[in-house]
Amino acid sequence: MKKTKKTSNEVTTFVLEAKLFITNKSSNTETIDPDAFMVNYNTEGCGLLYSIDYGDIEKPIILEGKATTSINFVVTYLIQDVENFNDNKKQTLQISYINNPIITCLV
Repeated sequence: MKKTKKTSNEVTTFVLEAKLFITNKSSNTETIDPDAFMVNYNTEGCGLLYSIDYGDIEKPIILEGKATTSINFVVTYLIQDVENFNDNKKQTLQISYINNPIITCLV
């Protein structure tokens, strides 16, 4: 996990970069829609989600039985309250798929 706070002119962004590994435990082929993932990082009311970028993966992801793949996420937040936003403080990150939480951790 990589966290980066950037300021350009009067716009401050906070970028989270992560790699999510997905394993298909069944023997059936599964289809995964990257657009069905949702990422929520607690900015303590200081920022708004701007974008989630999955890189250049083909959509949908076809995952054969017993196979593993990975998705690189780049999540960008627009920071509205720069004075109160602390990018060094660990906050809760939750990744959900089709509205079902799959990972919750401190970042």
